[in-house]
Amino acid sequence: MDAEVSAQLRGFVEQTADFVGVADGWGRVLYVNPAAAKRLGISDLTGLTLADVFPAEETAFYHDVIRPALLRAGAWSGEVRLTVAGEGIVPMWVSTTATVGPGGAIDGLVVHARDAVPVAARADDRSETRDTATGLLDRAAFDVRVSRALLAQRRGGEAVALVLVDMSGADTAIETVGPATGATIVRSLARRLQRIARSFDVAGRVDDRHLALLLGAVRGRGEAAHIATRVGDALVDLPFPTPGGEVWIAVRCGASVGRPDDEPADLVERAASAIEPARVVEERRPGSPNIDEFRVALSLRELRTYARPVVGLRSGRLVGYRGTARWHHRRRGVLDAADFLEMAEATPLVTQLDLLVVRELAEVLALSTSEAPLTLSAPASTRLIADVRTEQFLAEVADAFHLAIDQIRLRIDRRLLDNWSPSLQDALESLRDAGVGLVLNGVDEVDDMDSAVAARVHEVYLSRALTRAAATDDDARRAVSEIVRLAATRASVVGATGVDTDDIRDALVELGCETGSGDLFGPPVLARDID
Repeated sequence: MDAEVSAQLRGFVEQTADFVGVADGWGRVLYVNPAAAKRLGISDLTGLTLADVFPAEETAFYHDVIRPALLRAGAWSGEVRLTVAGEGIVPMWVSTTATVGPGGAIDGLVVHARDAVPVAARADDRSETRDTATGLLDRAAFDVRVSRALLAQRRGGEAVALVLVDMSGADTAIETVGPATGATIVRSLARRLQRIARSFDVAGRVDDRHLALLLGAVRGRGEAAHIATRVGDALVDLPFPTPGGEVWIAVRCGASVGRPDDEPADLVERAASAIEPARVVEERRPGSPNIDEFRVALSLRELRTYARPVVGLRSGRLVGYRGTARWHHRRRGVLDAADFLEMAEATPLVTQLDLLVVRELAEVLALSTSEAPLTLSAPASTRLIADVRTEQFLAEVADAFHLAIDQIRLRIDRRLLDNWSPSLQDALESLRDAGVGLVLNGVDEVDDMDSAVAARVHEVYLSRALTRAAATDDDARRAVSEIVRLAATRASVVGATGVDTDDIRDALVELGCETGSGDLFGPPVLARDID
């Protein structure tokens, strides 16, 4: 691009009334144009992140919808809400492009935004009647809106869908606080539903126990069901304040997509039949991490990789690094994986976390001056194993950091043996065929070796408890000896975690274990700090 064209583009970005911004892979805002700076109330970019610009609930939308699209195509457009100074939460039409790195990394974003056209507001009829308890459209007015949308769809317009919110699960909670406070909870639910709605969506009350959200511009049943899940999560993610304290409630959501011959009642009926189990968030301890915080932390790379050296037990030489993630929480300090991993494993976010550990360990190996090739060992969730893109992502990482694919080892937790399935076996076979090393982690007893998983791994790692017991307990020593024997018949090697003393190391060497990690060889340290 010549200098004249570059200057014209710079002039356009600086003078346009639209928002233009640039962020790095850490979510740090590197640039905003004057229009964005003025309206967002930004005077200094120091310390500014995307979490300061977008409401917390939009982070879920980013991970669920935008990020997958960026990985597939490198670009995405659609409606997102921004936090605008003096205006609150404002819907805007956003177009973004990404710099996509190896292994599913987003290394940078360019964002263009302008005010969304308030289609629903423009079509609003001031004579529409509203439900006095919630302020939403009542059933008659809502049905009119649904009928209009279905008619437009039949004439070739955008597809229409409906999310039905069943509030009957809140009955018990409402009964305990009384009718007046119960009415306040219902109004709060309605307000939350309105905040979730995009500018072209319409919220209404269907009957005493049901609210509804009419969706425009949906691409099918899958997207409608996904939005229904997001709606349910958002409605119950925070407690409802009452004079007697905070109250947690449950709601259920279902979705349906418009058909050519539908009437409003048909959409409602099908959405009711698709209602999922109640969505309820258990009361959390004050200050405990939640999934919204986790999403933001992952976007801002507050999840960091820590690595322990893995050493040949006989030679004492470094053979690789064993990684795990820790959360540098803004309020609670550094959290071990045990403090948040169960929460993360319930969502697709855990795949991003697994790949983050792989990438950051791969960078350590790429910078290593070791004469012999080192290996990295990263945790592998069930979701990562089952993801059809995992082989591609790992190959990208290996290529980017000039590694052989077999230098990448995925740790499979022994708990997977309790949830074995043919599909999981096929996924592991696919990884093995691609050359990825597999490690069975946390082996406690000989019976753990009698499994389809154990027959297909390259390494078997003893649990910390069994490792420590092997130094003093005869039963544990016999178990380790048999595990080593069985592993040898399958061309696998045996390693150990928790090698914290010379006595433990010596016992393991005597029993035939080959590698180990633990305090004897060094504590876990930030991967980026390894020389």
